[in-house]
Amino acid sequence: MRKAFWGYIPYDDKTFEKLWETADFVLDANILLNLYRYSNNTKEKVLNSLDKISERIWIPNQTGIEYFNNRVSIILEQSKIYDEVLEELSFSKSIDYIKALRHSTLEDKKPEIIELLQKCENKIKEIINEDKKKSENIIEDDYILKKIVNIFDGKVGSSLTDKDLESYKKDIDIRYSKKIPPGYKDNKKNDDKKYGDAINWLEIIKYSKNNKKNIIYITDDRKEDWIEIIEGKKIGPRKELLNEFYRSTDGNIIYIYNTYSFLEAFNKYINTENNIGKDVMDEIKDLDTILNDFDSKKISIMSKKIFDKFVGLGVEPNCLIMINQEKFNKYMEIIKDCQEGGADFHLFIDDLKFLEFVDNLLVLEPTISLSKNKYYYELYKNFIIKNKVTV
Repeated sequence: MRKAFWGYIPYDDKTFEKLWETADFVLDANILLNLYRYSNNTKEKVLNSLDKISERIWIPNQTGIEYFNNRVSIILEQSKIYDEVLEELSFSKSIDYIKALRHSTLEDKKPEIIELLQKCENKIKEIINEDKKKSENIIEDDYILKKIVNIFDGKVGSSLTDKDLESYKKDIDIRYSKKIPPGYKDNKKNDDKKYGDAINWLEIIKYSKNNKKNIIYITDDRKEDWIEIIEGKKIGPRKELLNEFYRSTDGNIIYIYNTYSFLEAFNKYINTENNIGKDVMDEIKDLDTILNDFDSKKISIMSKKIFDKFVGLGVEPNCLIMINQEKFNKYMEIIKDCQEGGADFHLFIDDLKFLEFVDNLLVLEPTISLSKNKYYYELYKNFIIKNKVTV
């Protein structure tokens, strides 16, 4: 029965032991990109772990493409955080407050207080800008890149021919139409980006079958087309993936880890004498939580912004019967998919999309509906005036 329903029955200890003894390790691009988000100590621990398994490591060509396409943007993303820190730590409001303060005994002390605040702020700026410059220098002198190049030298899949790519795309379109994982959550991405996860998956299957290798796949992808999520709880890899892999490779097995669970198992099966410490594990877990919360907050914030903008732009309340909640929820799902795919939110509120959105979202009184083109025009004009900057 286990073979007939492979993946649907949880792996036992013996299966995991066999997997860690025999499997090749395949990494998603997000594992490599997250290295730029860790502290120096955690970077080194993760890179050293990869170095220890370097003889059994491999990535599809598509993974390499995704890493190189996103490396600089991730570095610059980290650089922007310095500006946010400076903004949060600015004493300008405090200084303005003190300048405006009228107090009998503090008046003579105000220049001294302001001078101290300015000196403190300048010192903070000096420290942060110095570190920011070092961070940006990594674009040209990237020790992480050098380490990755060494680890994966000769361990990258062949680039796809145009014929192979077109064949994959046809197969993947069929998979996506049936919501066969992975990758269908990326279906709304632009151009060929939507095919990335599925191409990686099919290339991993091909590599396993050709080389008769079990696979440990490491990805920090949190979407439901990789991870089984029930009532908000992440259960583990999608069972369909484990089953498809087993059937497509003549009985080879795969398991899918994120960075945290991979390092936990790495400590258990390989790094038994020199375990990666709790501080590193906590940082990796915290980053995953932060990124997950950040995505959720961006979606939540975007929901409120769009709702406020389209409902509160000088619209007379008696013009609306209701907000079509079902269509609004569907629209927010599109935005969520867009965010997960890295697309720009403003594409959904540009000139061409605005009226279509309003038409779907707002249910108008019949009298308004008779002249809705004029009503929409006024609403649109109001939107343009009040919102000079796109979200």
